[in-house]
Order: sequence, then structure tokens, then C-alpha cells
Amino acid sequence: RAGESDKMMLKDVLAFIRQHKYVYGTIYGGLGFHFMTSAAMSTWFAALLERKFDLTPSAAVPYLMFGIILPGLFATIMAGWLGDKLMKRGHMDAYLRMAGITTMIGFLPISLAPLAGSPLLVIIMFGFGYFFLYMTATLGPTALQLVTPNRMRSTAASLLSVCTMLIGFGIGPTAVALLTDFVFKEESYLDWSMAIVSVIATAASGIIFLLGRKKFGERVAELQSA
Repeated sequence: RAGESDKMMLKDVLAFIRQHKYVYGTIYGGLGFHFMTSAAMSTWFAALLERKFDLTPSAAVPYLMFGIILPGLFATIMAGWLGDKLMKRGHMDAYLRMAGITTMIGFLPISLAPLAGSPLLVIIMFGFGYFFLYMTATLGPTALQLVTPNRMRSTAASLLSVCTMLIGFGIGPTAVALLTDFVFKEESYLDWSMAIVSVIATAASGIIFLLGRKKFGERVAELQSA
């Protein structure tokens, strides 16, 4: 009976998501493409430094820390603060608006970073780009919580995890490998493969967020006035 209750709960959540498919499609789709970029870059970052600058994996660790890990610590705090500030000013679409803006700001540096001519320039561009992409990664799931009833939040969050794993971690790193092996057919073109995947996925993510923010804001306002 407990299992039957769980199935009914999932059925209810899926029905609710279909009812508000535009809002949830925006969040799931935007974050899916966002994590496609993040997964592709983080997976191939060490290989990029090794193939392009002859840095061993152990030598690449400091670059990984300063280019990917540290920016996330500051970005997570900043994202929540900005989202709350805009919400208090009456911008009901604050979290998706900021998700779209931060994605577009990070678009150029994260896409051009693999093409940079020195390890230092790579780390600077990755760090700048990842700072804004980490903000998006915080803003998106928070947006999901704002439009989902309490009893459905855990299931909706689990579905988001599945979506981001399938699109982001399933397609992102694989797309880089396929481009390198079957399009360029040369390992030295790993940087171009990473850049192409980032351009497509990051642009798609930002556009989806910005196009969907109006419906999202209307849904948040509806819930707050209920």
C-alpha cells in the first residue's frame, strides 16, 4: 500500500507538471542545457590542460580549484542574496530572470576559455564564467521550489535531478568526445569541441530562462496571492 501511495504521488506530480508544463519546461530545460555545459567543461578540463599545455593531472589540480571550485563558493551565496533582494522589490520572476542574465554573462568567458593561449588565461576565463554559471545552478532549483507545492517538492526535485543527469552529464561530455573523434578527428581539437558544446548549450539555457520568466513570474504571483 505504501508503494501504491508513492505511485499515486508520482502520478499527481506528473499531472501537476503537465498542467504547468511551460513553467516546468523552462526550469527543467534551462537547467538541463546549463548542466550540459558544466559537465562538459568539468569533465574535460584536466585533459584540456594536459593536451594543450602539457600539464600533468596533478599539476592541473590548482587550476581546477581556482577555475571551477572556488568560484562556486562565492557564487552560491551571491545568487541567493540577489534573488531574495529582487523578490522583495516585487519582481516575481526574480530567480529565472537572474538565471537567464547570469547564464548570458557567463556565456562568452566559459565558451572562449578552452581557446585561450595560456594556462593563466584559461583559469581566469573559466573562473569568471563558472562564477556566473554557479549562480544559475543555485537560482534554478530555488525557482523550482517557489512554484511547487510543499508535498510535491521532493518528487519535483528528483525529476529535475534525472533531467539534468540525462541532458547534462549524459550528453555534455559525450558531445565533446564525439566532436573531437568523429568531426575534427584530432585530439588537439579538444578545445574547439569544448567551445562548440558550450556555445550551443549555454546559449540555449539562457534563452530558455529568459523566454520563460514571464510565465514563471505569473505563477509565483498566483501562489503568493492565494
